[in-house]
Amino acid sequence: MNIKKSVVLFIPVSSTSGIGEYSRSLIIAEELNRQLPEIQIHFLLNRHAKCSQTCPFEVHLSEGSATKDTVKVKSVIDSISPDLVIFDCAGRASHFKYAKKSGAKVIFISQHEKKRARGLGVTRLLNSDRQWVAQIPSSIKPLSWLQKLKLRLLNQSEPQVIGPIFKLPKINELNVLLENYQLERNKFLIFNAGSGGHIVEGHSQKRELASEIFFEVAKDVSRSLGVKCVVVFGANYPKELPVIATSERDLDPQLICVREIDNHLFIGLLSSSMGAVLAGGDTFLQAIELKVNCVVTAVSKDQPKRIEACSNINLVFPRDCNEASLISGTKELVKSVKSNTKLVINPIGTNECLALTTALTDIKTLLQIQ
Repeated sequence: MNIKKSVVLFIPVSSTSGIGEYSRSLIIAEELNRQLPEIQIHFLLNRHAKCSQTCPFEVHLSEGSATKDTVKVKSVIDSISPDLVIFDCAGRASHFKYAKKSGAKVIFISQHEKKRARGLGVTRLLNSDRQWVAQIPSSIKPLSWLQKLKLRLLNQSEPQVIGPIFKLPKINELNVLLENYQLERNKFLIFNAGSGGHIVEGHSQKRELASEIFFEVAKDVSRSLGVKCVVVFGANYPKELPVIATSERDLDPQLICVREIDNHLFIGLLSSSMGAVLAGGDTFLQAIELKVNCVVTAVSKDQPKRIEACSNINLVFPRDCNEASLISGTKELVKSVKSNTKLVINPIGTNECLALTTALTDIKTLLQIQ
């Protein structure tokens, strides 16, 4: 294999609340590193985001959003001379132009119509080598006639809708994980409100962490239905995890609380569950791709449209972000799964992530790696 020592720079959206764009970029980076360990991988991340402290690759820090820190973006490009820059829902048009002028190939990742439209700006179009849309094809509207006309006039290709990006664990890894948590396939529920830092308006207009609402729902469901529940609070959850006990001495075996878990292992748990209660971010799209029954609710302003676009899919239960609505939806999900009136998940191992394969193929092509 003809491999040159290429440099790849990832610039995802990174913040103290959401983590989806970083997680997606990390999945691509880790698979790229697995297949081509000679490649040098760098990330430019918000210094205030927790992921900047845990990223396994070389990290450069911006003051707040990299999109707003043009000086840092340009200085990092100048210092490492990347062969490829991947902007995940991030970057100004001038950043694309600067990366191209420096000699780098450029990829832009979007995940909904608004971000896709941003990528169709003239400067971004003329300075992108690939544009991927990490969305389920059936849940995003086709390009408008005006957007298609612009592409024809500029002799540019349409952004490619590649679908959600994820990585499945190996079977033995998953078996060990299930054994550690004493879980049986198709007999437990997953609860995850995203990164753990999202705040929503709860009862009496009180601001609450979405993860804590999900926890209360899991607690009710585990006790009323006797179903084992795993609550993944998220890396950005700012508090200590709750300790749940059936008595002063015994922990509740029906309710498991986890701060965070490696993405591919989380995907394995998701695939092995009877269903999930999720925020409307990337994990929701991954669940649909994996054919996992899910109750879904919006915890940030960009999620309602995504949920609405997917609401006609048979395995999706949209709900409001409050305890009563989510408890009702979860009980309906469990009832539907047990009566087999909704789709049931596929066995682990039958779902290949075509989006990740597409991403790696494009990267190798742009880096001229055979």
